[in-house]
Order: sequence, then C-alpha cells, then structure tokens
Amino acid sequence: WVLFTALAELLGALFSYIVLVASDGSISDVVYGVMYAMTSGIMAFLSLGELIPKAVRYDPKDEYTTKCIFLGIALMMVSVALFSL
Repeated sequence: WVLFTALAELLGALFSYIVLVASDGSISDVVYGVMYAMTSGIMAFLSLGELIPKAVRYDPKDEYTTKCIFLGIALMMVSVALFSL
C-alpha cells in the first residue's frame, strides 16, 4: 500500500508541475480554486468514506470515536480562527 501512496504523491506533484509550466509560472485564481476543490473533495471522501467508518469498526462501544471527531472539528475551527487574525 505504501507503493500506491508514493505513486499517488508522485502523480500529484507531476500534475502540479505540468499546470505550473503550462501557465508560465503564474497561476490564476481559477486554477487555485480548482486545485483546492479537488484536494478538499479527495480529503472529504477519505475522511467520510474510509477513516470514520474504520474508526467506528475498531471502537464498537464508541468510547473514543465521537469525542475525537468533535475534538478534531473544534481544533480545526480554532486553527482557522487563529489564522484569520
């Protein structure tokens, strides 16, 4: 599985390099928006479709899963608030 992860990172870096070269070094706001949207979609899919169900499966009594999910959400909210100062 590590090989597939490494290949995915390599392909992502190659794709980014191609976009950067094709745009002559200046990336427009639309390209940034598309790249961020694709990245956030992938992250949302992995979190909601893979990580959370696996956490629930390994914690059937729900001793930690729900608390840690909400703790992670709270930490992200705090970090977004701090970065926007």
